[in-house]
Amino acid sequence: MLALTVDAVVQIGSAYWLRIPVGKLPNDRYIPLHPQLKDMLDDWIHHHRPTGLCSERLLLDNNKPVSALRVSSAISLLSHEAGIGHVTPPSSATPSRTKAINRGMSIDAIAALLGHKRWP
Repeated sequence: MLALTVDAVVQIGSAYWLRIPVGKLPNDRYIPLHPQLKDMLDDWIHHHRPTGLCSERLLLDNNKPVSALRVSSAISLLSHEAGIGHVTPPSSATPSRTKAINRGMSIDAIAALLGHKRWP
C-alpha cells in the first residue's frame, strides 16, 4: 500500500481496481474498488494533491512517503471510531475476498487477482 502510485487505479471492464505493485509476491495484485472510493481518490489526486511533487506516490506526508506506522495508526484510529474493533492493514483485505466469494467469484480467480499462482 505504501508503494502505490497515482496511476494505481485501473479500469478492467466496467469495474475499477487498485493495482498493488509487485511486493513480497512475484506479480501485481488487484483489489476491487468501491465506486465511491474511486471517486474520492480521483477527487483527491486532481484537486487536493499538491502539484509539482517529485514523487508519484499516492500517499505522501509533507512531500515524503507515508510511513507504515502512520498508516497503521490511522487505520487503528478509524476502526476504533467506527466501532468495528481492532483492524490492521493485512486484516482489512479479508472483507474484499469474502465479498468476492459471496458474489460467486471463483477461488482461482480471486487467487489470481491477489497475485497467487495457485490457491494454497
